[in-house]
Amino acid sequence: RSEHVRNATGLDQMSVSPQHPDRNLALELVRVTEAAAMAAGRWVGRGDKNGGDGAAVDAMRALIGTVSMHGVVVIGEGEKDEAPMLFNGEDVGDGTGPHCDVAVDPVDGTTLMAKGMSNAVSVIAVSERGSMFDPSAVFYMDKIAADQAAVDAMRHMLATVEMDGVVVIGEGEKDEAPMLFNGERIGTGSGVQVDVAVDPLEGTELCARGQPNALAVVAASNQGTMFDPGPCVYMEKLACGPEIDDELDLNAPIEETLEAVARGKRVRPRDLMVVILDRPRHDEMVKRIRAVGTRIRFIPHGDVSGALMASSPDTGIDLLWGIGGTPEGVLSAAAFKCLGGQFQGKLWPRDDAERKAAVDAGYDLDRVLTLDDLVKGDNTFFAATGVTDGDLLRGVRYQRGGARTHSLVMRSKSGTVRTLQATHSMDKLGELAGDRYA
Repeated sequence: RSEHVRNATGLDQMSVSPQHPDRNLALELVRVTEAAAMAAGRWVGRGDKNGGDGAAVDAMRALIGTVSMHGVVVIGEGEKDEAPMLFNGEDVGDGTGPHCDVAVDPVDGTTLMAKGMSNAVSVIAVSERGSMFDPSAVFYMDKIAADQAAVDAMRHMLATVEMDGVVVIGEGEKDEAPMLFNGERIGTGSGVQVDVAVDPLEGTELCARGQPNALAVVAASNQGTMFDPGPCVYMEKLACGPEIDDELDLNAPIEETLEAVARGKRVRPRDLMVVILDRPRHDEMVKRIRAVGTRIRFIPHGDVSGALMASSPDTGIDLLWGIGGTPEGVLSAAAFKCLGGQFQGKLWPRDDAERKAAVDAGYDLDRVLTLDDLVKGDNTFFAATGVTDGDLLRGVRYQRGGARTHSLVMRSKSGTVRTLQATHSMDKLGELAGDRYA
């Protein structure tokens, strides 16, 4: 016999009978989602969303039959003739206990799972019979406006830093960017002389769509130490964390690289996860990586965050490979100077005109650029603040009268890596900096 009761927090919950303590059905259902997630986890980054979904469905159906409830699937895998199990109207549970509506999605985000991207989850919801509905929400923003707002704010604050800085990696050439352009002098003009690399909004599209891992990034090192990529917009990159003893080689076959990383981590190549920008130019390499059995996590944008994931523990990422922006390559190298690990790059001209411009400027397009080529010396500073929630940093949280931020701050010379959580008063910042914080 089921009964609708109200608990101490004012939330409705179900109990089997008034003679028994209230059951928290979620504690039983989590075993079901755990089983589905572990089954789907083997398919992450393998490019087969149907295979992963099928594995999750099988695992979820097997476990949900053991739960003490009399459930009916209201939101499932489809109608009975479309879905072999967990179809709409199917009875689930062991047939005892409360009568429930059940909504399931063994893999919410099958394409995300197949591409190794963030936020694929296994979900079950249960409520009293006849009570279910389906909420949704949408987030949208203008990526150009977001980028400009970040540039304005970063330029304003950099002007207050006691340094004599020159932008080496910025928003573009002087005629393309009104501020933070390549060659611009920033800081107070006194203090240490430094090269500066900035990306006020790394992942403008991520920010515009409310997707994970948009960052605001800045790095600095002694003047004359940062690599200037010249006319080359892209570079091929390879990066891994400090636990890999074997020296990797960007020119080596990717199969050999995966074997070396697996040896260093004491796992099999099939247990590795490689993060790659989701671009057609990577299709051939993706086939080779999957042929080894290695999983892939595709990211739509933001390969600075991808590099940070590859160098940080507990992200599930073992290696970064792919062709991405040269500015992001230099910023990533600055981070690796502080975090340790291996980072290599090779300039990748987009067309014959860019190739000729690079050769004429004296660049060796066959040269593999090491970490020390990209950022010389041992006195590098790196800071990043989350704009949207991500693997390493939380996004900005706005609240009445202010905001909270989550940042990563590092210095190579000391090896210190700090995470900072800050609360900002917009009123007080407004008194100091005008209406930009209104």
